[in-house]
Amino acid sequence: MNNYRHDIDGLRAIAVISILIFHVNKDWLPGGFIGVDVFFVISGYLITSIIYPAMQNNRFSLIDFYNRRIKRILPAVWFYTLLTLLVAFFVYLPKDLLVVAKSALATTFFLSNVYFTRNVDYFSPQAEENPLLHTWSLAVEEQFYVVWPLLLLGLLRFTLQQRSILFTLLLLGLISFASTTWLAASPQYNKWAFYLMPFRFGELLIGGYLAILNITGKGWTEKTQNAMAIAGSLLLVAGFAILDEHSLFPGLSALFPCLGTALLIASCQRNKVINGILTHNIMTHIGKISFSLYLAHWPVLAIMRYIYQAYELDWAQIGAALILTFLLAETTYRLIETPFRKCQWQFRNILPGYVIGPAFAVITICVVFLHSQGLPQRFDVPANGFIVSDSEKCTDRITHDCYIGDRNSPQGATILVGDSHGAFYTSLFDQLGKIHHFSLEARTVSGCVGAFTPLQLDNSIAMLQQCNALKRAFKSKQEEADIIFLAERWEARLFKENGYLEALKETLTALNNQTKTVILLAQVPKYECDILRDYLVSRRFSTTHFCDPTIMSDKVARANHTLKLLADQFRHVSLLSLDEFLCPGDRCTAMVGNDFLYADDDHLSLYGTGILANKLTTKTPEPWSLLLDRLSRDSVVD
Repeated sequence: MNNYRHDIDGLRAIAVISILIFHVNKDWLPGGFIGVDVFFVISGYLITSIIYPAMQNNRFSLIDFYNRRIKRILPAVWFYTLLTLLVAFFVYLPKDLLVVAKSALATTFFLSNVYFTRNVDYFSPQAEENPLLHTWSLAVEEQFYVVWPLLLLGLLRFTLQQRSILFTLLLLGLISFASTTWLAASPQYNKWAFYLMPFRFGELLIGGYLAILNITGKGWTEKTQNAMAIAGSLLLVAGFAILDEHSLFPGLSALFPCLGTALLIASCQRNKVINGILTHNIMTHIGKISFSLYLAHWPVLAIMRYIYQAYELDWAQIGAALILTFLLAETTYRLIETPFRKCQWQFRNILPGYVIGPAFAVITICVVFLHSQGLPQRFDVPANGFIVSDSEKCTDRITHDCYIGDRNSPQGATILVGDSHGAFYTSLFDQLGKIHHFSLEARTVSGCVGAFTPLQLDNSIAMLQQCNALKRAFKSKQEEADIIFLAERWEARLFKENGYLEALKETLTALNNQTKTVILLAQVPKYECDILRDYLVSRRFSTTHFCDPTIMSDKVARANHTLKLLADQFRHVSLLSLDEFLCPGDRCTAMVGNDFLYADDDHLSLYGTGILANKLTTKTPEPWSLLLDRLSRDSVVD
């Protein structure tokens, strides 16, 4: 085993500080996320430096290896996972607590990177409030620790020639980087390249390759090593400065941090300036607590952003977050990391104490959260006030027919298609249909853009499959339908998606020519923050609002106006709005009396649509009364 190297702790400090700066504010260090790649190279190097010589001398034990890894990693991971679940229980709304619970379950089985591949874009706004998102990189390393020793053992058993082993590993590394570069350029698969271990394997392998070469500080002149150290530093600095969240990453661009780190590991001990920086007491101490810092910083920032509903925290909030992060990290390092790592337990004791027991605790808590639908009874709001629609009623269900309203009425003449905004309209028409005795078929997929248009948009692979299924369903159903409702988050489509307005106009032209009655369901007012969350969380802390619940987006009014102008161009197309109830007079409101109508910033809740359904029945403005009369007449069986 190599002697302790202060400079590597200095590199760890650079890695964790860059990540911390990037996560506090992306604009401060656009390429700060490559600190994770620095960690990958360091991990590959250190692990291989330990196990490869032992394998060569027949002294390697898989059990001892996993025993050390468990003691090094899991105690702190369990602590922060349980602490995050505890804080989320007090702060997060039910639907958001479900996300945290699912993330914690994935973390427990070292599969959070796989879970986030299907559910989260690392650079998306939603990701900034998920307090366990950062565990994806831990999952990559843990999966590497399973594969890497077995791969090396297999290669050593097959051939003892180091040249053959190095050639095989070089080939595997090239395959990993090539496939990652290709996937990173694909809108459908780029999350695979970012999150999944096989496509990050090349980065970890660079560190392992360096350890197997065993060339650190050997056979080179001081001038050569100085040049290598300077080149490594420049590559790292270039990565931090050039790369950002829009870069094609990972892939070949990951060579900036990976080769830079490898060059520094191989040579920096001979460069007095660089080595002096890396081995400074402050740097080495930050490096020693870097694992705890990494584990602590993201939950603190994510939860704070969840509370304040803002990515850009003010200086006081940033200061509080940093102080709390370093206090947690220092405490965890001293009271959890170090004592548990030095524990002399054997594997038979480690397994129940370090793995099974804590995992059972996390799984139990998560199952309770999931089974109870996020424990809505924690708040003084009806359970259906937190959800947009009944998940059993047509939301994200495309594989079979789904009818709402009065199920005894004739079916098939009316359809509703859309995204999550179509989902809450589905809830509204479900309740109206039961009152006025009509039925309609609803097909909605949350986040799906332009399902009723010929527009082809880039989506994740899972979303693309759902959207294509919705497109096919719409095409097959529109022929037999007389009335077609279309609902989307219009302000996000009309002003952000290139070609959307033209594609929508093409769809309306075709339907109008078929004399279909098309009703565009106007977008409801959108608030600049999640008003229900703000109300409930601020009450939790017995304080005033964390955000201003009266500020609304003016883009919605512009979008609805654009839709009105578009609808006026067609004989059989109209726009239907709820503004008379949501915006009485000159001011919009998210409440009726003491009841919240919204589930977040721009979706009506199931509870809210129930209130509106009753209001539409007792006081029905003309556009709605004409529509409800027609739907009721069409449902009468001759």
